Amino acid sequence: MDVRELCRRFFPSLPGLMEHLKDGATWEYHVGDYVFHLRKEQGAPRFYEGPASDPDLTLYFTPEAVEVLSQAKDADTYYRMYRELMKSPQGAARVDYKLNKSMVKLAKMGYVKWARRYGFL
Repeated sequence: MDVRELCRRFFPSLPGLMEHLKDGATWEYHVGDYVFHLRKEQGAPRFYEGPASDPDLTLYFTPEAVEVLSQAKDADTYYRMYRELMKSPQGAARVDYKLNKSMVKLAKMGYVKWARRYGFL
């Protein structure tokens, strides 16, 4: 399966990926030259091709990182694997991110609870 199809199938279907975040939370992904975004709507992530107009954060993944992370079956495993790649990239599997909003705005959207839940704080 190519990386675009893997992204389309994996990210919106991962249980708990955007848990604790309010509807409207938006993540923009850059996987090589492929750009898409997820927006939480009606309690679930929804996949959209192309960049987001005002993302909360931007995530940068190599295609190899998507292949590694797509092995996760739940959010706990996914975020553990993500943190490991942040600290110690594995060969070509690399991840990075950029926050696009103030901490106050992110906190109002539920990011503090999300970050605590998944070990980022």
